[in-house]
Amino acid sequence: DIKGLIERQVMLLDSVNPILLKKALIDGQVDSVRYAPDSAGWQKELQIFDEAGLNKPRLRGLYDILGKNIAGFHEVIYVSKDKKATPVDSLAVVITSQNGNPVKIFALYHNSNFFYTAARQLWLQFREINGRPALSGFGIDGWQKMLLRDTVRYRIRGQIKWPSPHDR
Repeated sequence: DIKGLIERQVMLLDSVNPILLKKALIDGQVDSVRYAPDSAGWQKELQIFDEAGLNKPRLRGLYDILGKNIAGFHEVIYVSKDKKATPVDSLAVVITSQNGNPVKIFALYHNSNFFYTAARQLWLQFREINGRPALSGFGIDGWQKMLLRDTVRYRIRGQIKWPSPHDR
């Protein structure tokens, strides 16, 4: 439940008020910002990751599910059986074997129609705080091509600086 995980992270981030260090590279132009988003800001920052959710009824049965254990972690990979029918080509979720908390989520997307083609890779990285998952960073790499326009390439990185326990 990616959507539910994102919603819980937004509530946690809003309650703790960490700093977001965000850097974007769009067609060679670099921009960076450091700020403490409010709940609406966190929702906006993480909105694109909601699309990684595969719990929609129309997507049932359209993915092969693979799993493997790796030294204290369990990885579940969802791979589209028909990439023309699904916007998410693949989704990998790494969780701890001990308590099932997410460690990393990685998704590959594509969108295509007559006017527009785009692809992107998204990832979310987590750490544990008091035994619960806490978002520590995210990334988006992608490109888009519109009819009669050049291809635009972009890379976005977000790093979350959690306050230390003695700062609270």
